[in-house]
Amino acid sequence: MDEEHLKQILKTRAERAIPDTLDLREVIMNQIQRETPRIPKRAVGLRRLSIAAALCIALITTAYVVAQDLTTPDAGVRAVENEIVQLNQNHPLNVNEPLNKLEVILDYAYADSNRIAIGYRVQGETTPGTKIVIFTNPTLTDVSGRQYPWVPATGQQVTEITPGTDTESFLHGGIMSFNSAVIGDAPTTLDLRLRVEVAYTTEAIRASDPYGMIPAGETTFTMNIPYNPGSALSLAQESVGKDMKVRLNRVVVSPSLTRLEICTDESVFGGDSWMSWTAVLNVSVNSEKIISSQPFGITGSNGAFLEPGARCHAVVITEALAAHSGAWELSIETFHNPESAQTLTGPWSFTFDLK
Repeated sequence: MDEEHLKQILKTRAERAIPDTLDLREVIMNQIQRETPRIPKRAVGLRRLSIAAALCIALITTAYVVAQDLTTPDAGVRAVENEIVQLNQNHPLNVNEPLNKLEVILDYAYADSNRIAIGYRVQGETTPGTKIVIFTNPTLTDVSGRQYPWVPATGQQVTEITPGTDTESFLHGGIMSFNSAVIGDAPTTLDLRLRVEVAYTTEAIRASDPYGMIPAGETTFTMNIPYNPGSALSLAQESVGKDMKVRLNRVVVSPSLTRLEICTDESVFGGDSWMSWTAVLNVSVNSEKIISSQPFGITGSNGAFLEPGARCHAVVITEALAAHSGAWELSIETFHNPESAQTLTGPWSFTFDLK
């Protein structure tokens, strides 16, 4: 995505009223996955947009008090909790006022042929009354320098603040899934690098510039984690719906996620909101309904970044379906864009056997 296009998307969103109950994190993360610039060296406003500024727009009202875990992984990650690697790496960062203490903690990671899921935390202390909100920008590469895009609708960032008379402490929880389809082969392990950039805003900053923030530092974690290759089925099966024809080329099933590689005869997922399309799916296995009219995100094909004029995409089903072997019946009811209210009507139906 070019810079002016990115600015226009975020400017439009910033001009809208954002109620406390609205969570735009996943949409914004998906929309700016093509560009992950470093956080600038000073506070920025709307005219100097970076990825951290975009996260600021979405997270400015996020300050939850959660009894236990700050973040809740999606169903696919929860299903592989016994395969998750606990890493527990702690990197302190040097800080200045109003920050008194800041550290980034890499909690865990998991990898299969569809995604790499990573959980991390940022915690620290500030001057009382600061009312800090933390923003993080995680980017993932491997030892060769290859970058992994985000998987849409899988990220969370939540900040919890604990007021005090001497210090005000905070805990920021983050979880992000990265698209591992780009790997292609089946390595035993993955040698990965996670860079976490941290920025913050305070009550005083928000009062003068709602979109401003201050960089707090960055750190890079290294990890070597097991890789589950999952299974794949090549199909090239076509289905004609009301509005167009869709070809299902490949189904990749891993323990944490199922990926559908699809193509259309022409580029149909266009418009200013081209990154907000979802696929509304039904899945039955051996005549048992597994998924019913549920929307799922769309990424680039075979782990590539999403492109505005592409004809081939991947639908990512963030459910644990690897245990469902047998006769599959899969239908895409519609492709829907919740931002532009556009809908492409099917249904597009496919049948296949998975062992």
